[in-house]
Amino acid sequence: MAYDVPRQSFFARLQHRASGWKGTTIGGFSLAISVLAVNLSVTIWLMRRAQSSAITNSISIYEGSCGQSKRLSFWIHLAINILSSLLLGSSNYATQVLCAPTRAEVDEAHGKRQWLDIGLWSFRNLKRVGNGREILCALLLLSSIPLHLIYNSVFYSRLAVTDVMWGVVTPAFIDGNYTYPPELSKTRYSYGPRKFIYDMRQDILSWDKISPEDCWNAYSRRFLTARRSVVAVSSVYRDNGFEGPDSAVRDYDRRWAYEKGQTMRFLCNAVGCDIGERSKAQLSTVDYCLSEPWPERCEFNFSPSLMTAVIVCNVIKILCLGLILWRHRTSTLVTTGDAIASFLDTPDPVTKSHCLLSRKDVVSGKWLQSEATPVPYSKSNLRWHHAASTGRWWFCYGLSAAVLITSIAFFIVGVKSIPDSPLPLMKYLWSLGFGTAMPEAIVAVEVDGFAANVLFANFPQLILSFLYLAYNGLFTSMLGAVEYGRFSQHRKGLRVSSKPEGAQRSSYYLQLPYTYGMPLIVLSIVLHWLVSQSIFVVLIHISKWTELKQYQGFGYMDNLTACGYSPIALFFVVLVSTLALIGGRILGCRRLPGDIPLAGGCSLVISAACHPGSTKDGFSGVHSTSEVQWGAIPARQYSKSETIAKSPSDDTELLEITTCDLALLGDSPSLGHCSFSSDLVESPEEGLPYK
Repeated sequence: MAYDVPRQSFFARLQHRASGWKGTTIGGFSLAISVLAVNLSVTIWLMRRAQSSAITNSISIYEGSCGQSKRLSFWIHLAINILSSLLLGSSNYATQVLCAPTRAEVDEAHGKRQWLDIGLWSFRNLKRVGNGREILCALLLLSSIPLHLIYNSVFYSRLAVTDVMWGVVTPAFIDGNYTYPPELSKTRYSYGPRKFIYDMRQDILSWDKISPEDCWNAYSRRFLTARRSVVAVSSVYRDNGFEGPDSAVRDYDRRWAYEKGQTMRFLCNAVGCDIGERSKAQLSTVDYCLSEPWPERCEFNFSPSLMTAVIVCNVIKILCLGLILWRHRTSTLVTTGDAIASFLDTPDPVTKSHCLLSRKDVVSGKWLQSEATPVPYSKSNLRWHHAASTGRWWFCYGLSAAVLITSIAFFIVGVKSIPDSPLPLMKYLWSLGFGTAMPEAIVAVEVDGFAANVLFANFPQLILSFLYLAYNGLFTSMLGAVEYGRFSQHRKGLRVSSKPEGAQRSSYYLQLPYTYGMPLIVLSIVLHWLVSQSIFVVLIHISKWTELKQYQGFGYMDNLTACGYSPIALFFVVLVSTLALIGGRILGCRRLPGDIPLAGGCSLVISAACHPGSTKDGFSGVHSTSEVQWGAIPARQYSKSETIAKSPSDDTELLEITTCDLALLGDSPSLGHCSFSSDLVESPEEGLPYK
């Protein structure tokens, strides 16, 4: 009856249906749909509640305190980099599934004395796979490029800065006992410098009184956010012919908000600086300054156009992952365990009698130069780093070194660009914060346009994505060799990407053991986030003196797009990158377990290690579903179906021995053979020949 049948829980049924590579791909597919839902929901919600800006087609989602804007930037960009890194990881796994060869493709390559990579993503495989898999693989990779070039700039800061009107006056101007210079007496109060001086006089008593040195520090920055106009009060002034002898207004000018020069040149004599140019204002000795305070204002913006591009890439990934789940039904050798199981079930005749074949022999072409001959066994002393190819190491560490050197260079330039501070360097850098649009840290204003700055700021994100893929491949190679080597030490089930049978085990959901896969993803998220906080797009909005319209002919502008940078975030990029380089190298120096010839994902080597002959149960299929171990097969290992008969002429026993025994005995009973097997195996003996 129905109640007598044991019922499985929902999670047990789900795990049963979604085992192996399909389970991981379903997880990536679900993740991509979730990210799409988040992106669409955020876009619709923000577009309904906010007003759009015509400058960059952006939406202001917050305006006010720069501290609150900083906190929004921190958490939103952290979430963005978590989502983008998880999408990259799921795409990477899907491309490995697509690049995995079928047994027929492997046999075809072996027939041409070529080989394919097992358990690794490689261009070698990509050139040989068919059935549209190469197109899906290309789409997954290409959809990741724009994703990482623009995702972090979907949300960006907008910094409000001010123009500066400055003047040099006598104490009489402050007291209200003043006259205008002859030139200004001819102008009206409604516009121009006289209007500025008139307005300034109305409010000047409420301005902050600061020392010449503090005035220099406040106005020597490229952009001003907390102060606006300033006057320098000077008791002593040399007549330079500009103003009348009784004028209380000694000099005046305007400093554009985006000028690269220093604002308060007339303070240089007062504070002892030397900028290589003497102006009329420098003839003054400044007693003090009166500075107009200005409320600091920051915005946090959202770009619907950039989010649209992100959503398009997101949809492409969903379609590709869906097609993989729907159409990819051919059994492929995704993991090393898949390949071992396949070769144990159906040994490859091409690699027969090459049981000690190694990747080094294959790469050098040594195994093609002669017929299969017995090879003396010698124990290896290989390290983890030997598992990956030299080209993979050069690419990974070359790219890492480029990122590290570039980060150090940007950090040095950034530190030199910021103004002097009485605080210790690191304490001052920490005070500037992560990813904060600060006037002290604006670069690349020469890059023209919003789109150009987006690409400039996010290009390092693309490099980091390639770096993650390189490190993932590197660790997959090393840890695959570690697991492969342990088969010569212990008997255990094969790790397969399909539904496990018998003693077989499921493959890792992250391609790597969780103890390595999770830290690698976390490292990727941290580095992506740190880089997003190191250099970022910032829109600079200039608050102007609207009356001075005549100055627009001199290139006056209301807004400009630039890239901000954070020296302290760059410092942590350098620190984390250095630790990652050192950590990877330390792991690479560990000794590989066991004494099995190094395969390094080479299909020929794996095939050569899988010629066990019959099992005790009489057929070879049991090997792949049982616990297996690699080693030397005993010289006389008979099948369970052996028969014993008497010769009519004598009493000699006729033994039915396995195919493996015939190969072992050959012309010499001392000739051995090594293979993966579910039967008893022994450790190979140093110096003895094996074939």
